[in-house]
Amino acid sequence: MTAILLALGSSVGYGVSDFLASRVARRLAPVLLVLYSQALQSLVLLLVVVTAGQPFGAAGLAWGAAAGAVGAVALVAYYQALATGTTMIVAPLASSFAVLPVLVDLAGGARPTALAAGGLVAVLAGIVVTTLAPDTAGKEAPPPPWRGAPPGSRRGTAVLRPRVPVLLALLSAVCFGVGFVAVDLGAAAAVGGGVLWVAVGVQLGALPPALLGALASLGPRGLVVADPGLLLPVGILTVLNLLGDAFLAYAVTTGDLAVVSVLVSLAPVVTIMLARAVTAERPTGLQTAGGALALLGILAVSAAR
Repeated sequence: MTAILLALGSSVGYGVSDFLASRVARRLAPVLLVLYSQALQSLVLLLVVVTAGQPFGAAGLAWGAAAGAVGAVALVAYYQALATGTTMIVAPLASSFAVLPVLVDLAGGARPTALAAGGLVAVLAGIVVTTLAPDTAGKEAPPPPWRGAPPGSRRGTAVLRPRVPVLLALLSAVCFGVGFVAVDLGAAAAVGGGVLWVAVGVQLGALPPALLGALASLGPRGLVVADPGLLLPVGILTVLNLLGDAFLAYAVTTGDLAVVSVLVSLAPVVTIMLARAVTAERPTGLQTAGGALALLGILAVSAAR
């Protein structure tokens, strides 16, 4: 029972943090949001590791750093997708990273269970449907990139091509999946001690690409947050992420991994529920169906693992 509550707490922490990030990223550059939140998490984790007297694990730290570098790209893409797209669509697409470890297992010769195979099919079908679903919510379509376009209203025009937020969500899913595999390798290399150094490596590894990205896109002066009031929500979502990590770590050690994985996979459901309740997002029926199909597939894959 304790593991179930911890897993649910982890999904709530991640889900609320993602929703809060979708709001903050509309006022703060996503790359800055990643830089500040990862820096805060790095400080907290370093204090925890030193205080706990965790034996140093070089291999775990290295794998964690590799995962963190890829994870920084994933977070920037994800937050940008949340800021510019529909949260109820972006969240389940980004969470489809759960299928990549399964694909790695298949490449290694493993045979999937019927549940895992069905989940993979559902996720892929959901991605295809959501990606190609026309956006006919009545928004004004952007002008075409060429000149001499025919006159007339473009309102409600169906565009049968992937939109940028959807592509960013899929990019984040791939990067999250690669990072997950690297963390798994780091945890295996750190057996016998130093597992926490994998988590430290993830946070530290994310800082260089986030800093370089911020400098390249915003310049040195852009590293300063123009509105100090945004630091509070950044701190809150950082705490929520840390709580999600802590709850997940204890849930995995005290409960059944299959049950924990499914419950933690409910994080996008929390994000979607908040988006539905707080914002005025109204995706089309086809978009909703695709997102729901992908989410069901994610739950099936998690249960199979």
